[in-house]
Amino acid sequence: MELKIIKEKESPLLSRKEITASVAFSNATPSEKEVRKLLAGQLKADEKLVVVKKISGQFGNRKAKALAFYYMSEEEMKRIEPQKKESKDTKKAESGEEKKETPAEKAKEEKKAPEKEAKEGPKKEAKEE
Repeated sequence: MELKIIKEKESPLLSRKEITASVAFSNATPSEKEVRKLLAGQLKADEKLVVVKKISGQFGNRKAKALAFYYMSEEEMKRIEPQKKESKDTKKAESGEEKKETPAEKAKEEKKAPEKEAKEGPKKEAKEE
């Protein structure tokens, strides 16, 4: 995988550099982690201060463009960059909680049961002679 910096723009008000790079690859499109690692290596910067915003490639083409920001300090990065929200699934997985059925889900289950019986029709009993 080869990374080439196309454009580098200084943004002093945001304490960062906006970097546009071209990425040539042989297998699948590289992940943000891989691009961040390559950019940090070329910029001789800390990997924590590089944020990859977008990697866009074209179908069938082995090249992609990447947009990334390199911040001057970790405090500025935390101030400007939005925090990623954790999904409910990851929170439950980390805490080891089992899935609990909510009252709404129980009501749905109860509604479905009578509908099934109605579709099947009344049950026929065996005639006794």
